[in-house]
Amino acid sequence: MSSGVKVQLLSASALLKGAVAFETPPQAAALPRARAEQQFALFGSQESAQLAPSGPTARYRVSFSGAVGELKVGAPVKLRDFTVGQVREVNFELDAQTGALRTPVTIELDAQRLHLSGGAAGGGNDWTATLNDAVARLVRAGLRARLSQSPELVGSYYVALDFVPHAALARLNTTSTPPELPATAGGGLSQFTSALGQLPLQQIGSNMRDITAHVRTLVASPQLQDSLHHLDDTLSHVDTMVKSASPEVQPLIASLRQAAQQLQGVAAAAHQTLGGADEQGGLDEAVQEMTRTARSVRVLADYLERHPEALIEGKR
Repeated sequence: MSSGVKVQLLSASALLKGAVAFETPPQAAALPRARAEQQFALFGSQESAQLAPSGPTARYRVSFSGAVGELKVGAPVKLRDFTVGQVREVNFELDAQTGALRTPVTIELDAQRLHLSGGAAGGGNDWTATLNDAVARLVRAGLRARLSQSPELVGSYYVALDFVPHAALARLNTTSTPPELPATAGGGLSQFTSALGQLPLQQIGSNMRDITAHVRTLVASPQLQDSLHHLDDTLSHVDTMVKSASPEVQPLIASLRQAAQQLQGVAAAAHQTLGGADEQGGLDEAVQEMTRTARSVRVLADYLERHPEALIEGKR
């Protein structure tokens, strides 16, 4: 990948026909011309190609306090919304003596994406010391790792590196292998449970509409359009209840579950329309996003059923 060329397999049928998509990012213009018989890595998707390291890397460990099962290997690591690395390992560890459960995550940071200047320590090719020094300074300034989602609450998980105001003093632990970054409370439901009044129900509906709007442009099936129409009606009903001064919890829970079921139905209809083959490109990702969103909305409905006071407190 030193030349910057990125490839994407368009679909299963494209793979059978031998089709491969190429893309040359703007930064490749500053790189030397590829030599004869130079080999390039082939990636399974455009996203994985874009996340591939473009420079020297170093790995770090983060121990999150909550569940991280939805975080996938290959997910991006972002600093101020810029991708600076990716997730390499997602694990859990059980201390047999104390019963404590830890969920360590290994991330990999890219020196080039962090735009470090000055070169590697000692003038060689090992950037580990340079990266460690830079990350240690950021940690002392309040940098912390947290689990987040995009879109909020319903999207795919990633690791965000944020500066936490008034953060307790912490340091990069270089005695562990790899060095350990301090973590802070993540987004999603874990953030919701610590700030009940901040639940963005209207934003969830907006995110669901954005996803389905993309599907409308890919598939013109009457069955799918009918499913989308019913989903729009349900989301409008959710919006009306959320904006109410005294929302009723149980009807809202029922509508959220209905929206999740309809969204799952839209995903199934979209997938069935093309017989499981993503000929138009992008449909598979949209279907996966709808499936994840439907699951997250069901989790939210279950939470509200167990904690109906969350909605009441959030309207005060």
